[in-house]
Amino acid sequence: MRILSSFLLIAILFSSCATLILPKSQKMDISTKRGDKVYANDKLVKKDSSGKYKIECDGDDAQLVIKSDKYLDGRTVLAANKTSILSKLYYIPAFYGMLMFLSSRSENYDDNGNLEDKSTQRYIGMGLTGAAVVSGTVDAMSSRKTRFDKNVKLPKKKYKKIPNRTENEKLIEIVQIEIDTELGGDNYHFYNSNKNYRKNKENTFVSKRNVEKAEIKLENTIFTDALNEILISTGYIDTTKTGIFSQSFSENLRVRAKVTDLELYEMLEVKRNASSHYISSSLRVNWEIINLYEEVLFEKKIKARSGEVVFNNKGDNGIDAFKLTVEDAIKYSFSEFIHTKDVQALLTDNSESVKESTFEAITIKNNNANKVINISKSLDAAVTIEGDKGFGSGFFISDDGYIVTNYHVITQQEDLKVTLNNGDVIDKVEIVRSNKAADLALLKIKSNKDLPYFNLSTRKEVDFGSNIYAIGTPTSADLGQTISKGIISGFRDRDAGTKLIQTDASINSGNSGGPLVAENGLVIGVVNAKLKGFGIEGVAFAIPAYEILEKLKIEFK
Repeated sequence: MRILSSFLLIAILFSSCATLILPKSQKMDISTKRGDKVYANDKLVKKDSSGKYKIECDGDDAQLVIKSDKYLDGRTVLAANKTSILSKLYYIPAFYGMLMFLSSRSENYDDNGNLEDKSTQRYIGMGLTGAAVVSGTVDAMSSRKTRFDKNVKLPKKKYKKIPNRTENEKLIEIVQIEIDTELGGDNYHFYNSNKNYRKNKENTFVSKRNVEKAEIKLENTIFTDALNEILISTGYIDTTKTGIFSQSFSENLRVRAKVTDLELYEMLEVKRNASSHYISSSLRVNWEIINLYEEVLFEKKIKARSGEVVFNNKGDNGIDAFKLTVEDAIKYSFSEFIHTKDVQALLTDNSESVKESTFEAITIKNNNANKVINISKSLDAAVTIEGDKGFGSGFFISDDGYIVTNYHVITQQEDLKVTLNNGDVIDKVEIVRSNKAADLALLKIKSNKDLPYFNLSTRKEVDFGSNIYAIGTPTSADLGQTISKGIISGFRDRDAGTKLIQTDASINSGNSGGPLVAENGLVIGVVNAKLKGFGIEGVAFAIPAYEILEKLKIEFK
C-alpha cells in the first residue's frame, strides 16, 4: 500500500507541472526607452534585474500600455495564445498507467507453474491513470498553463504629446468632430491568427461583420470631450473664462474635424487550450482651424491608426473597446495636426490685431443738409445688407455712400447687395476696410444723389436708463428698417479694454450691423449681438460708436 501511495503522489506531482511548477508571471522582453512606464492591465510593471518585465498570466490577453513623458499612450496586446509544454506531462503517467493496467490483465506463470499475482500492478496502473486524469483536469482548469506570445509588437509610430501652452499662444478649443463614415463590409478586416495579423494576411472566408453606424453617430461627442480634456490640461482652454465675453477674435481659435475612411481590424485566434482576441482602428481626419467667424485658416487631412485593445465580449467591452481605438486614432491624428508648422504659426499670429495700426485715415466730408436729426428721418439712413449666405443691417455715415456694419455680416458672403428704405437695390458694393478683431466693416456704394446719413457719437460715457432705438432688419429681409425702442441698461467690459453697450431693445440676428440711435438721431453704437436661450430676453449688445472711428480709422471734416 505504501508503494501504491508513493506512485500516486509522484504521478500527481509529475503530471500537474503546469499548476504547481509554472510561475504566476512570465518574463517578457519589451523594447522601451528611458522614462517609459509599462502598464499591464492597469498595473505598473517594472523591470527586474535581468532587464525584463514580469507580466502576470491569468489565462487572458494582457492589455499593455506604454506611457511616456514625450508621447501619447501607446497600446498593444500580449496575446495569450501559447500553451506551456509542462501542461502536457500528464500524458506520461496516463500512458504508463494504461500499459500497467492492460499488462496486469494477462495471465503469467512463474517457474513453478503458479499463477502470478498482478493485483498490485493493476492498482498502480489504475492509480497512475486516475491521477493523470485528475491532474490533467486541474491543469486544464488552471490559467498558469497559458503563456504570452513572446513576439511583442509595439506601435510603429509614436505621436508627440500636446505641448503645454505658452503665454504668447492663443487659446484653442475643439468645437466639432463629425463622424462621416459607416463601418462594415470592406471597412472590416478579420484575421484568424496573430501571425496573419502581423503580416496583414486577412482571412477572406469570414463573413464581414456589420457595426451599426448609429453606435458611432450618437456618441461622437465623446471624442470632442476627450480632446478638450487634453487641451484643458495643457492650458489651451482656460476654464476660468466662462462669461459671455470669454471668447475674443484676437485670443481664440477653434478646431472642427470630419472623420472619414474608418477601418476596423479584428484578430481572433482560437486554439484548443488558448485563445486571443483584440482589435484596432484606423481613420482619416480632415482637420480645420477656424476663427470666431468660422473662416477656415488652415486645413489638413491626416491618417492615423490606433494601438491594439483587448476585446473580450464581456458586457459592453466590445463597444467600449471599439470606441477606445477610435478615440486613440483621433488623438494621434490631432497630435500630428497641432504640431504642423502652419498650426503653430497660427497659435502665435497677431497680424490681425496689429492691422489696425497700419490703417491710413479715411477722410469723409458730409453735406449737413442730409444729416439725420431725429428718429423719424432715421429709417432712410438704415440699409439691409444681403449676400448669398444671409443678411444683416447697416447704416450710412456719409451722403456719398459709406456704410458701417459688423464684419460678421459680410464675412464669407458673395454677391453683396444693399437695399435702401425706398426699395432701391444696389448690387455694386465695395468692402473698403474691415477690422475682424473689432467686428466692424466699412462699405461703399455709388449713388447719383445725396444720401441721408447718421452722425456718430464720440462720447466714451453712456447715460444709463436713457431711451434708445435699434434700427435694422430682424428675422426676415422683408422687415427691413424696423425700429424697436429700449433703454441703455449697462456698459460691459470686453477683451483688450473695449466696451459693449447693453440694451433691452428688441433685437434679432438680422439687426446685426444696424445703428443704436439716441432720440436726437445720433448713433451711439452698432448692434452686435444678443443673448439667446430659454428664459433669456431683453439682453443685447452694441459696439460703442467711438470705436468705429478708432478701429476703422475714420475722420470727418
